Amino acid sequence: MSRIRSIIMGGRFSRSQEAALLEIHDPNPTPTGAPQAITDSGAITVTERSTNITTTTAAAMTMADGATAGQIKVVTLVAVGPGAATITPANMANGTVVVLTAVNDAVTFIWGATGGWTASNLVGTAAIDP
Repeated sequence: MSRIRSIIMGGRFSRSQEAALLEIHDPNPTPTGAPQAITDSGAITVTERSTNITTTTAAAMTMADGATAGQIKVVTLVAVGPGAATITPANMANGTVVVLTAVNDAVTFIWGATGGWTASNLVGTAAIDP
């Protein structure tokens, strides 16, 4: 910490000010909690950092708006039956739905400052439908 203190404005901050400057803000309320688990259709929560989906049939998932700009949500298809998992966020910036069709397909959603989830880091056969 003393090295950091000397770097930050020549050590002009108190320890509490330094700690506040170095604090990492994580918009997800439970970033280290267990992933949400959903089987078939349901609502994807935005309070856990990640959600694992299992399908036994075609599944329709919904997802509410995020709480804070920069909030991250990772959704992974961990087991798949004969149908895909279709995720429909309440507001999506770069499409309308994301479709996961194979085991280990995944998507990272990021909540934008102006509202709307942006789907990025698509893994496997995951796809955004306009």
